[in-house]
Amino acid sequence: MYFGYFEVVHSERALLLYLFLSTLFMEIILRWQSGLAFFGQGLFFMAMFGLAFILFSMTVFHGFPRRISRRLVRIWFVLVSIAFAAQFVYFSIFRTYLTFHSMINGFQAFSFYKIILIYMLRDPRWILLFLPLILFLFISRRLVWQPQGGFIDYGLLFILCVIIIITLLGMGGDSENSPRVLLASTTDPTLSVHQLGIIGNGFGELRRQILSDKEPYYPPEGTIIPRQGSNAIYDLGAFLERTEDPKLAEITSYLLSREPSDKNVFTGRLSGYNLIYIVAESFSDLAVDKDLTPTLYKLMEDSVDFENFYNPLWGVSTTDGEYAALTGLIPASGLWSMVESGDNHLPQTLANQFNELGYKSYAFHDHDYRYYSRHVTHPNLGYDFYALGQGLDLEKTWPESDLEMVEKSLDLYMNKEPFHCYYLTVSGHIPYDFINNDISKKHLDQVENLNLSKEAKAYLAAHIELDKAMELLVESLEDRGILDRTLIVLHGDHFPYGLKDSSIEELAGRKLEKFDEYKSRIIFYTPALEGIKVSKLTSSLDMLPTISNLYGLDFDSRLMMGRDVFSQADPLVEFVNRSFIAPGGYYDSIDNQTEGLEAEELEDLKLLVAKKFYYSRQILETDYYEKIKNYKTTYEEPPMEEEEEED
Repeated sequence: MYFGYFEVVHSERALLLYLFLSTLFMEIILRWQSGLAFFGQGLFFMAMFGLAFILFSMTVFHGFPRRISRRLVRIWFVLVSIAFAAQFVYFSIFRTYLTFHSMINGFQAFSFYKIILIYMLRDPRWILLFLPLILFLFISRRLVWQPQGGFIDYGLLFILCVIIIITLLGMGGDSENSPRVLLASTTDPTLSVHQLGIIGNGFGELRRQILSDKEPYYPPEGTIIPRQGSNAIYDLGAFLERTEDPKLAEITSYLLSREPSDKNVFTGRLSGYNLIYIVAESFSDLAVDKDLTPTLYKLMEDSVDFENFYNPLWGVSTTDGEYAALTGLIPASGLWSMVESGDNHLPQTLANQFNELGYKSYAFHDHDYRYYSRHVTHPNLGYDFYALGQGLDLEKTWPESDLEMVEKSLDLYMNKEPFHCYYLTVSGHIPYDFINNDISKKHLDQVENLNLSKEAKAYLAAHIELDKAMELLVESLEDRGILDRTLIVLHGDHFPYGLKDSSIEELAGRKLEKFDEYKSRIIFYTPALEGIKVSKLTSSLDMLPTISNLYGLDFDSRLMMGRDVFSQADPLVEFVNRSFIAPGGYYDSIDNQTEGLEAEELEDLKLLVAKKFYYSRQILETDYYEKIKNYKTTYEEPPMEEEEEED
């Protein structure tokens, strides 16, 4: 093998340049699609990671004989083009990018092939991603390909390129959105891709998988001793003294630095009540109309009024939305957190807490029981789980009917008080049209005369089915005389990302401002809480501790990243990219903009949010609840002082 003057590389400069420019072209198409600022340092690192990828690929190709190498480069080009196209289509649907974990488990997505095809037709720019491949198939024979040698040449160039990248990353600063920090530990693929490119983000994912124990360590400020009357049921101090595992000690030290929420006048207010908890597909107050959805409208008007409720979109869509609401933890980036928790000990979920009190807990879903492995995860959450193919015989439409799900589930739990019932709906799912969405077609006559776009009409029509389901549910509770002792909670799994921004603005009747697409309202209805307003910032992450406190359940608020909204805990709404809204203002990590927050307060809040993300992941990956289960204790409750019932 010849080595010395890189003659192989020199003679193949046309091939090398073509592969590099082709990769850069595909990266630029995705950057264009994202809608984020096009120019910036991300363009440079995108090109550098692309060059490193090409040099590494050429090193591999030259490890084989010429005949095999020629075939390998064609296969490589096809796979790379498909991977970029898949990212393009995935972003069109979910407004984020595929992770390796989602790719590996992505076979389930093919059950939604119609949705994939619809979005491929909606934005056909993905076709551009195959132009370099098509051109290459015509001109590849004209590009010089050396019969032998080059393995060491390309390998050394790859190493040199990596050294340059590492050097430049080190010079880029340590801000939370700098390329270096994003490469080491990111929670949002969109932000990472914008700063590093698809290839750079992929390298970062692999690096984090291999060096997971090298992620940032956030030292706690100090130990806070919970007083009697606090929602803190684990003796974490005793556990910290006994554990010999440094990772568990680190997690415990952090949790001991968190101040537990106090019990308050709302503690136990709904003790013994039934609970019906509904996480509704793409639900938003945009879907609520006095005439079209009268039951949803009435329940929302009579509910506890959460004036500043936000419903974030996490990385893995619905299942991450469930995970945040049902576990009180922030989903981990790059994982299917709910699936990962399928064999973890989860004592603080509502079902597992209620089951300890003798409740019967049921969960219902009107789509395939195997999707996101819910037949494994939801029993682990504490539910008797029913879904299409497992205990529920539903008509196979797309999407399936929420009304039919409620009809066929009522008799399973209504006469078994006290009960906790969880519904995960699907009728509000994309696509929002009257051709491919059977539920929207079903209610076309009720919306066809509205002065709205077809997409907006179809979204409203899909949620009429949810309204019919809620109407039946409320009537059944009234007929049995148990509505007055039942709490109904309903919120979306995420904001309606399937709607174009123009459609959201059309339904809202106004121009969207910062974070407005995530703002919504929530149904939190029971006569016992009528007239209560909550003006504090609230998100779906707060539901578990809030409901746990209302029912007087034993829970440890330090282990939940949301907070009881009726407590004195400081409110905060976090988003997947570590943007957040605080009482005094907000921080937008994508644009690196802030408003209303002083520099010191901003840095404190950034660190607080970073810790929540980091330790949520550590709790999941270490099965932390299992480790501390023998350290559960109780505190005697002090007599409660009368307080104002206003938030």
